[in-house]
Amino acid sequence: MNSKESCRSELRIAIRQLSDRCLYTASKWAAEQLMGIEQDPANFTPSNTRFQWGSSSIRRRFRTNEITSTPIAGVSYVSTPVMEEDDAVDGDFYLLAKSYFDCREYRRAAHVLRDQTGKKSVFLRCYALYLAGEKRKEEEVIELEGPLGKSDSVNRELVSLERELSTLRKNGSIDPFGLAAEQLMGIEQDPANFTPSNTRFQWGSSSIRRRFRTNEITSTPIAGVSYVSTPVMEEDDAVDGDFYLLAKSYFDCREYRRAAHVLRDQTGKKSVFLRCYALYLAGEKRKEEEVIELEGPLGKSDSVNRELVSLERELSTLRKNGSIDPFGLYLYGLVLKEKGSENVARTVLVESVNSYPWNWNAWSELQSLCTTIDTLNSLNLNNHWMKDFFLASAYQEIRMHSESLVKYEYLQGTFGYSSNCKSPVQFEGISTS
Repeated sequence: MNSKESCRSELRIAIRQLSDRCLYTASKWAAEQLMGIEQDPANFTPSNTRFQWGSSSIRRRFRTNEITSTPIAGVSYVSTPVMEEDDAVDGDFYLLAKSYFDCREYRRAAHVLRDQTGKKSVFLRCYALYLAGEKRKEEEVIELEGPLGKSDSVNRELVSLERELSTLRKNGSIDPFGLAAEQLMGIEQDPANFTPSNTRFQWGSSSIRRRFRTNEITSTPIAGVSYVSTPVMEEDDAVDGDFYLLAKSYFDCREYRRAAHVLRDQTGKKSVFLRCYALYLAGEKRKEEEVIELEGPLGKSDSVNRELVSLERELSTLRKNGSIDPFGLYLYGLVLKEKGSENVARTVLVESVNSYPWNWNAWSELQSLCTTIDTLNSLNLNNHWMKDFFLASAYQEIRMHSESLVKYEYLQGTFGYSSNCKSPVQFEGISTS
């Protein structure tokens, strides 16, 4: 495997893992870098703008001969095969578009999929355009509503969408996923598989599995540079069950406390992270509400995230016990930073990026704590290619433009189409000689 293909494989896995943990901005960053890697002309031609089968290393295929709707309590239902995924289109363009969609950048998502013809991509593009139209309609209502009465703004995408979708079979929307998760939790469990001492569903409770083996992909040197081999993290599959699916559906609807409540008895690292992250965001949401409520003639509100103390206590214990994963370390570092413990926060964030280097959110938080070259040089970072992105950005932030330019030019050897590596434009007139 050449170095570019290795970077692609790492990023494809990271995009899925980050998105699965609701770290959508980090997933978007990884997807943008994935699309920034120059394609092999043999596999990428103008007549085929979609990546070939196998371009995405992680697949979820729902076979029609594996699962069908089963009668309940003797009631006869029509057998409905579970839809088979359009895998040929579930490639890098779709990963990038979905990362934009998850960040609510709907028009960007639709633009990425403008040339894709698979049913899955067509649906996401049309759904993104619909939500973009709804978003614009709401903005126009705010802009135009006034003394003349309620605005008559409409979703301007409806006509074109109706015309296009009238020729296609009706697709489902994203909203029923939350409903489906709630109904799934309403199904009575088999006592043999569900006991008070084990509140997590067993292996196989969730029919869709994604396992990332540590012996499959490790980071590969770029252009002969020696990097530390970082195994791709193996997923905690035993916990990725029905409770997690329900909690994630609440999280995606920004119902953070409900998400945390669902996972209150789950002990797997993945569930613990999502529960703590949901509580952190619930605290941030409440803090913003208090600022609006309390800010007034007395000046700016001194509201704080009331979840920080309990989160710090729990995450600190998990770290001491060695039962915290890199995502938990990232959140712990974020909490410490919010509480003003910058030195410890730097140490924890370094642990996070060394054990899982593909989380750009962790690198960004670490960068915000490195305001001098001495602090930057004191970091004990593994030599992974993500470190080069970090240093390029950090050097730029502390105005070491020549050093930053050298890093970006080096990264262009692999990520030639990445907007993050367009350093000559950013540093126009600066010479590295």
